[in-house]
Amino acid sequence: MAVLNQPFSQPKIKVPGFNPFAEAKSDYLRLLQH
Repeated sequence: MAVLNQPFSQPKIKVPGFNPFAEAKSDYLRLLQH
């Protein structure tokens, strides 16, 4: 279990132009359209 939790405890890599909230919102809107 320690091995599985290790990547989550490490600092997230900042990706330029990536917004998790925007991604989740777009996915939510996509689900509403179907």
